[in-house]
Amino acid sequence: MPQKRELLSANFGNMLQRAGFRHIRFHDLRHTAATNMHQLTGDFFTVGMILGHSLKGVGIQLRISANLESMTAGYVDVRLERKQTVLDTYHNTVHAKPGKKKNKAMER
Repeated sequence: MPQKRELLSANFGNMLQRAGFRHIRFHDLRHTAATNMHQLTGDFFTVGMILGHSLKGVGIQLRISANLESMTAGYVDVRLERKQTVLDTYHNTVHAKPGKKKNKAMER
């Protein structure tokens, strides 16, 4: 059953405390996943699309252009297959069996 975002976040904090881990925000996991996906694949645009970022927002945030979306729309088309490749690469690295060599990008 889906929970409200605030309740999920509060429960996450309580779970960390009970387990003796330091406090992080639930949203920090999103940042970690994004960083790891980018390090594994080098695919900035696909990772952004997976996270639901618009190219316009990325352009503004990086102070490149407020018009990045229209400038790249004709060149960048993130297809479902590419998103699946990025997610599969991340999943396979995170869930590598013990003893299996992990991707060096994830060790940093």
